[in-house]
Amino acid sequence: MTAPLPKHHDYEDAERFMLEAFGVPMGKYMRVGEVVPLELAVHEAVLLFSRAAIEERVMEWRREERRSNRGRRALFSEASLLKLMFVTMRARRSVSIKKMTEVAMSLTVRQREAVGILHFSPHQATQYRRLWEAIQRLRTLTDRHPGKRGERMLKKDYDLLVASRERKQMAKRHARMLELTNLLINGSVNFLPRDVRRRFKGAVAIDATFAEVSGSQKGDKTIGPNDTVSVNFDCGWYTRDGDHDGSGVKKSKRKFGWEVEFAVMTRDPAESDFTYPLLFLATSGHKPGKTRGHGLHLYNSMRSRGIDVKTLIGDRAYFPGARVQDLQGPLAKAGVKVVMDYKTTELGIQASYNSKDGRHKLIMVGGNWYMACMPSTLVFLEQTHQARLAAIEELPEEAQSAARAEAEALATKRRNSRSKYHLKPRSNFDQTGARQYTYPTFKSDEVEFDPESGEVVELKVPGKTVKVPGNLSNRPGVLNQRHLKYHQEFEYGSDEQRAWFGQRNNVENGNSRLKDADREALGVAMKRRVRGPWFVELAAAFAAASANLARIIEWLKERLSLAPINRMNNTSPALFEAGLSTLTLDEHDSRNGFNAIAQLPEFQLLD
Repeated sequence: MTAPLPKHHDYEDAERFMLEAFGVPMGKYMRVGEVVPLELAVHEAVLLFSRAAIEERVMEWRREERRSNRGRRALFSEASLLKLMFVTMRARRSVSIKKMTEVAMSLTVRQREAVGILHFSPHQATQYRRLWEAIQRLRTLTDRHPGKRGERMLKKDYDLLVASRERKQMAKRHARMLELTNLLINGSVNFLPRDVRRRFKGAVAIDATFAEVSGSQKGDKTIGPNDTVSVNFDCGWYTRDGDHDGSGVKKSKRKFGWEVEFAVMTRDPAESDFTYPLLFLATSGHKPGKTRGHGLHLYNSMRSRGIDVKTLIGDRAYFPGARVQDLQGPLAKAGVKVVMDYKTTELGIQASYNSKDGRHKLIMVGGNWYMACMPSTLVFLEQTHQARLAAIEELPEEAQSAARAEAEALATKRRNSRSKYHLKPRSNFDQTGARQYTYPTFKSDEVEFDPESGEVVELKVPGKTVKVPGNLSNRPGVLNQRHLKYHQEFEYGSDEQRAWFGQRNNVENGNSRLKDADREALGVAMKRRVRGPWFVELAAAFAAASANLARIIEWLKERLSLAPINRMNNTSPALFEAGLSTLTLDEHDSRNGFNAIAQLPEFQLLD
């Protein structure tokens, strides 16, 4: 008896999905990619830019900046530059001007027309200059850190440059960059068939990844007016620890560059892996350690494009690291569930609420409200557990496994006891940050004795429900919203909370893929030689869009393959074509399109 198929196995619909997404069967897609990869890359670029409507937006920005119709007409448009950049990313895993020029010189007439290169020069040096000029024009539209980067300047000159920047103009450029980069990602998401996109339940993980750049400078605390700054000025020092600001860290433990943030689809822990591929949904960028406001940028970008975010998972830099008004407050008012972790110093009592009439006394522990009468052993169980785990690390290695299992069992037992005092949400947060909760139920006049602490607890419930206000302060003019800062939807440390928080690995896996030198190569600075943070963000968006297409193809391959697929055969087009089981050598050679192309004299080198 065969095992039942998962709910969304899609084997019957996969061919239709492939045609909707890419317009060709999988076998042809792979063979074209093998023989003429530029043809496939141009095809994908045309589809992406059409689905994202990028060209129209860039032309609109150009019209906004145009002061008159006088002057020499550009021979290479910004939209064509962006298309060529995506083609180069897909075919060469790079977005350097040199690689883009080489690709432009290799395109056929038909491919050039599809990309929009209508005034082509047969001289490579001329084409390089036209590309460079197009990049400068795109920079004037989207670079919020402008300045000449041909050579290093003194710190005092850099300070004058920063002071000369107009805030409104830079804010406009920032908004354009956010829109452009997220349109690129959105265009790639739209390759996923609508039927599949509708299955997404709104669980998203956010995280930042570091992209190193060429050049460096002294740290912020040591650089003087007559020291030189990097040609990649406005970038900063990065370290893996803490808030990632490496400006005050030893040089051997830091790198110079820019942080790029991503939001990635995750699944409900109960969902099947078959449901949909996990795609990048949004992006932003900032100087290392300067995360303020960027988590909200990601959320607002997704919401503006119709992505219904219901659960958001982030590390401590976002939750609870952000200011309430910068992230947690807007999310609470929008009804978004949050999942987070805490530093050891943030465990224990995080907030408290005492009603004015004295009836209701609550404490927030692990982001959830509990009755204030809860025994101290349960209030501080997470801190006690962390201390116990730290002590286990000092034990002999052979004793650690058993001791760790015992510690986890004790923590689980205490978490189950803690749930007895837990108040469950009865409504969403309102626009003031207030929320109604339901009290746990006990037997009348029930008394509990905690043998560990010796505490005797009288379990008296003041009512069925309680509404915790948005401002916990009783002092006029003072705002206290610690409960929003630390709030998360699931009880901290519970199986449910840990399963949800574990989904954050999906964004880390995605970031790792983007930086892989054999894939999108975002971690290789030499593959994006254009200087400035703006280009790092643009390259990162192209990398994320490219990775999305690759993930969609991988997902479809699993459903279209006519035989078991694995790392040894997953690049074989024959897996997706009829007659696989009886394939002969002659049939294999006849299916290889390069055999026909190789008959042309200009492709023959062998006697």
